[in-house]
Order: sequence, then structure tokens, then C-alpha cells
Amino acid sequence: MRALSGALDCAAGTVIGVMALPLNILKADFLGGQRFLGRRREAPRTEGEQLQARFTVQLTETIARVGPSGWLDWLLNFRNMLVHRGRRLEIGQFVPREPVLRDARGRPILRARVITHLPLEPDRSDVEVHLEPERRPVLTEDVRQTLEGSMGSVCALVEALGEQLAAAWEWRKGHPLEISQPRAQWPRVGQDARPNQQAPFAGYAPGSYAYAPGLFSSHPNTLRRMLAAALMDHQRNEWRGFD
Repeated sequence: MRALSGALDCAAGTVIGVMALPLNILKADFLGGQRFLGRRREAPRTEGEQLQARFTVQLTETIARVGPSGWLDWLLNFRNMLVHRGRRLEIGQFVPREPVLRDARGRPILRARVITHLPLEPDRSDVEVHLEPERRPVLTEDVRQTLEGSMGSVCALVEALGEQLAAAWEWRKGHPLEISQPRAQWPRVGQDARPNQQAPFAGYAPGSYAYAPGLFSSHPNTLRRMLAAALMDHQRNEWRGFD
């Protein structure tokens, strides 16, 4: 679940970049991007804003299409529970294994398998859910079914996002002046990287191994990424062109 949530947050970073949303791209999270898009109620006035509005509708429709109602909120809440909360009680049950086997005297051999149930509301604590005994605390399916379903939903969502964002990027390349890239995406670069001038963490044994490279060896894609990010000496001035 942590990996699936991480994949969604990486997808959110792509959404912020391609759709030119005024959000911090380094700290992108899927829920935050989704909420930002949902808050934009003004009627689109330009072709660029129309593109963003269409994407918002597509995103909502895609989320609803790739999984059962509430799947995305549940997955993100479950991930937050794993990372930020104490472990919930693990609830499971033994169910008979089929087919029924019999011993030499014809008596059934007791065999069982464990069904593990994940929390129904991972954003709540054990104290809260068990204060309501009339409400079941878990999902009525095995953990494998939940995990396989979550994996399928995330894969389908990311694949659809890839297609939608690729189309949007092609449109932007043909209309480069329609949407400006917001400065808010990179609020702490260059002189703004450490506004309070706080010294960065230097390690527990600084200076043990000097860092003075004269040559890098890397995959060709690394060069493409650095060029795309305008990190070469002749490109860095392009970072002044936000908004």
C-alpha cells in the first residue's frame, strides 16, 4: 500500500507539471492535487484553462471507473495509517479448506485457511471503531482480494493518466503561450533554497570521503532528464522564466 500510494504521489507530480498547477511539485501528493483541481470553480476563460477543466473532469471520471466507490480514499487512508499511526488490531478467521479430505476411517480431516481482513475505516483508531459494536470494523474480503484490487485500480488509473497527460503535453507544445508554468511549483530553488540560511545536515563523519568528481558515468536517460530540467550551464537562465 505504501508503494501504491507512492506511485500515485509521483503521478501527482506529473499532473502538477503538465497541467501547470501552482503547487509544490517536489512535495506533490495525489489527494492534494485532486482537492486543488476540485476547488477551481471559475468558468474557464482561455484555451489553457479549458484544457485544465477537461482534465479535472477526466480525472474524476477515471477514478470512479477503475475501482469501487471510495477505493482511492481508503487506499490513501490505509497508507497514512501504516506510516503515521499505531498498528491496528489484526482480525482474521479460519474457514474450512475445500475439498474435504477424509482419513482411512472415513472421518473428515480438519483443514482450514486463514482469511485476514483489513480495516474498513483505516483513518479511525481501534478505540473509535470498537465503540460502535453494531458496525463491522473490517472489510468482508480477504487481504489478497483487497491488495490485488488496489493494485489493479492504481495501475489502471496511472495508465489512463499517462495517456491523458501525454495528449495534454502535445497540445501544450503546439500552444506554448497558452499556459505559463507557475513559479509556485519550485518555491525553493537557487537563492530561495535555504531562506533562513540554516546549515544543512553534514553527516556523522563529514570529510571521510571527499566529493570532487571529474567525470560522471551514467545512463543516457540521465542526460535527457537533466536537459529537460534545464540544468546545464547554458540553460539555467531559463529558470527565471516562470509565470
